[in-house]
Amino acid sequence: MAKQKKENNKNTYFPDYVSKNLGKEEKILVAEKVNGWLYWPCVVFMLLFAMAFIPTLFVGTKDAMVVGEIGIMMFGGFAFFCYFSSKAVEMVVTNKRVILKKGIFIHNTDELRLEKVESTNIKKSLFGLILGYGTIVFTGTGNKVIKFEGIDNPQKIKNEIDDIFYKYGK
Repeated sequence: MAKQKKENNKNTYFPDYVSKNLGKEEKILVAEKVNGWLYWPCVVFMLLFAMAFIPTLFVGTKDAMVVGEIGIMMFGGFAFFCYFSSKAVEMVVTNKRVILKKGIFIHNTDELRLEKVESTNIKKSLFGLILGYGTIVFTGTGNKVIKFEGIDNPQKIKNEIDDIFYKYGK
């Protein structure tokens, strides 16, 4: 889905969907993906949930084994969902727009033209402070809001985006 490309000895994330739908003379300047720590609480919860069902596999009764198998399949399905949820988000700033794409099979895309962005803010939760991730909130004219959630080192990314706004924006 997403590809890594070496450019100036730096790993740069290139989103597939957005890169295929760029306008004329539009180029990706910042592309971010979701921090993996964002989905760990749901994976840990489901792992504990599955561990509760493992003993039922060894009880010996057919009903207990079926319940155990169902519980473990639910864990696998939810872990699969958490993993692909993190891969289904593309957060991009080009020289013309801020773009947020969510979804694997159905795409929901929010866009905001650079000249319409009024402010960028950073929000961090307690876990975000500890693990180094946060949310960058773009507010545009007409109260349009786009949130880049779960970004590694959001202050660094915000500084890069501010430089883009000064260069290409207003």
